[in-house]
Amino acid sequence: MTKHYFTKETEQYISEYLNTEDEYLRNSIYIEHLHVPFTTLVECVYRRFKFNYVDIAYGDRDAIHMGLSFISTLLPKIDLNKGKAYSYLSLCIKNYYIQLNKRLYNESIDFDSIEQITEESSDTNHSFNIPKELIELDYRDFDIKDYTKCLTEYLEAHIDKLISYNYKRICPKIQDRNRKVLLKFIEIFKNSQILQFDTQVRKNASYGKQLIYKKLQTELGLKNPEFRHFTNRIALLHTQLLKNYINTGNIYGK
Repeated sequence: MTKHYFTKETEQYISEYLNTEDEYLRNSIYIEHLHVPFTTLVECVYRRFKFNYVDIAYGDRDAIHMGLSFISTLLPKIDLNKGKAYSYLSLCIKNYYIQLNKRLYNESIDFDSIEQITEESSDTNHSFNIPKELIELDYRDFDIKDYTKCLTEYLEAHIDKLISYNYKRICPKIQDRNRKVLLKFIEIFKNSQILQFDTQVRKNASYGKQLIYKKLQTELGLKNPEFRHFTNRIALLHTQLLKNYINTGNIYGK
């Protein structure tokens, strides 16, 4: 069953569009009867499946416009004798975004960033906890205040690269949001004793993830999905820098 915005009348207008060679009439049918349901279809598919890398590269407005342009090229290929136009267009636009998202993801992991942090996918929900493999290490010489100072200095020195970290293409809107998030991270680390370190129960040492997220939500007015993808990448960076610091006394591992 088609959605309420893509009705039997929409299917009928598609049929009329396909059955005429008059370009003026086709343009009229598209503008008056097809543009709105096509736009709504593209928006629904795009927002439902959350194509993170497409959103990062183009922003939702441009991404939806690209999808609408793509779907318009499919009109001449529709064969109503084989089924509903809605089903065909829905499948095609979903596959279009999947392939575009996959290509952008591959570009992001191949990009030579300031450090090759990890090969693990950034879609994993990483935390700011000290990694399990580090829990059993000897922490007697671990200076938590010095590490925090080194970390904030590192973030400040590389902020322009980190906000577009590992992306060949990133839209200005996402860059600006990442900058605000990263600056808030630095402010939190500098002004709060957020890195708890219990010498009796060392495995509980962690960056207060929930406190960080709460501050991002309340002070920047962001929702969790808007910053989770970027903060996961920063969490990966934190993991590598912390390993380096514990093993060598230097966040660069040298």
